[in-house]
Amino acid sequence: MKKIIFLGDSITDASHCFLENPLGNGYVNMVAEKLNDSGGGRKKYDIMNRGHDGFTIHGVKRILEKECILKRPDVVSILIGCNDVGVMMNTGKSLEEQQFEACYEAIVKEITEQSDAKLICMSPFIVPYPRMYENWIPGIKQTERIEKKIAEKYSIPHISTGDIFRANIKNGTELGKKAKTYMDQGLLVPDELVVDLVVDRVQQADCAKGYVLDGFPRTIPQAEVLDKALTELGDAIDFAIDVNVPDENIVKRMSGRRACLSCGATYHIEHIPPKKEGICDKCGQELVLRDDDKPETVLNRLKVYHDQTQPLIEFYTKKNVLKTVDGTKDMKEVFADIVAILG
Repeated sequence: MKKIIFLGDSITDASHCFLENPLGNGYVNMVAEKLNDSGGGRKKYDIMNRGHDGFTIHGVKRILEKECILKRPDVVSILIGCNDVGVMMNTGKSLEEQQFEACYEAIVKEITEQSDAKLICMSPFIVPYPRMYENWIPGIKQTERIEKKIAEKYSIPHISTGDIFRANIKNGTELGKKAKTYMDQGLLVPDELVVDLVVDRVQQADCAKGYVLDGFPRTIPQAEVLDKALTELGDAIDFAIDVNVPDENIVKRMSGRRACLSCGATYHIEHIPPKKEGICDKCGQELVLRDDDKPETVLNRLKVYHDQTQPLIEFYTKKNVLKTVDGTKDMKEVFADIVAILG
């Protein structure tokens, strides 16, 4: 009988320590039911849930040997990162400062070197439905998830400029080296170089059927340089999709957030309120409204958006490629509207 171990945070945990079912009431149990549905009632797989509510990457590292390696699994699944992002959002401590990448790599290395297990690395996510989870991340993350979902549906790459930067720098490409010289000096990477990185990426084989650009272009100069570069390749932007959410909705969503600086838990006064007003359910410490979530801060960020990014709406309207969808709807409805546009 093959053994599968699931490692992760509360998404994996799914209350498995408090229920009669040791697999919990989440995706691990669903996977088990699917895999062990042999029709005869005989188990095909020994499945173990080792997720822990509140775990960051370092929590997984602490239990790795005892709860995973020594149990000699055939398959190991890791789903982690949400709480690490939560720490970053609530305390300002970056993933680099938390040594997220180094710790994750150490875990992968230990599993591959000390066991024969196949490894499944699942990307962390914040599901924006129920809406309480929207308040964990800036609004831009919601659109990023939509774009990724579209890319998956159409079997096309989801291209993020951040991912492109990291990949080129890590691989030591000429473009990566150029970008790194600016970044090391704390300077913005010139638009022309960013476009060179994007163009280099979209010319790769997996983009032959199309691609989704995420987080670029952000300004008119970037759009103009990108447009020129794509024209030289005989390519062009087919659709520019504006997921429209009114300013007042954004301010309301973000200013309703409350954070516990002690344990990293987050709440929303409407969608996920604490049991006792102003007090963290988990550790009993006082909840605060972070500076980044204060209405005046959100309004300032929106002003930058309107000044720099919103002009792109007019830019792509003139090119007859702009499509607008209502971002105040449920996530599934927004996705369906975008799919209808793409055909």
